[in-house]
Amino acid sequence: MISPCEMTIYFTSRMRYQTTLVLDILENINEGFDISDPDTLIENSKYQEGIKQRLKICIKRHTEIQTTGKTLVNGSQAYTFLMSIAGVIIGVSIIFFLFSFEGSFEKRYPRLVTLVISAGLTFTHIIIAGQLVENIATKFFEILQAVDWHYWNQQNRNILIIFMQNTQQVFQINFLDDMAVNYQLGISIAQSVYSMISVLRSLKNLDDS
Repeated sequence: MISPCEMTIYFTSRMRYQTTLVLDILENINEGFDISDPDTLIENSKYQEGIKQRLKICIKRHTEIQTTGKTLVNGSQAYTFLMSIAGVIIGVSIIFFLFSFEGSFEKRYPRLVTLVISAGLTFTHIIIAGQLVENIATKFFEILQAVDWHYWNQQNRNILIIFMQNTQQVFQINFLDDMAVNYQLGISIAQSVYSMISVLRSLKNLDDS
């Protein structure tokens, strides 16, 4: 049960690292060129060619990262979904057991605490990993919007526009087509668990009374 979660965390970490390298190139796209006299840059063929090559490298790496990410997510979607269903079933079973158990938990506290901490940390790490991927993916468009393109030639401006269009669709880790792993999913699951516990607690209080 833990293995799919660890694989997801590892995959998202590698993806964020590769994305950070591309973002660093974009943020320092003018590095290595003398831009002290901006008025001459538009006619500087060496500068324009350098910008063009860096933009192409970024587009290529961005496409490779997106393609690899989608391939891995689509390939493991069914397996991850089944493991998620199994996790939900186990979690619900544990909650029902805790509220229906008539004995004493005195000797079982270490096991229960260990189980709750492990499940909570795993769930939290998965949600954070998915949200961080989504956050860093949005940085592409934000950085491209802030790029000083005023001294680029028309060809480089066209490449920039194409790049911006490609980055408008943010990459997300999806279990289903409409279920992305992010903070919103984490809040929804936490609310569902809280509602279930509240209902079970109310039912138990009615039985006790």
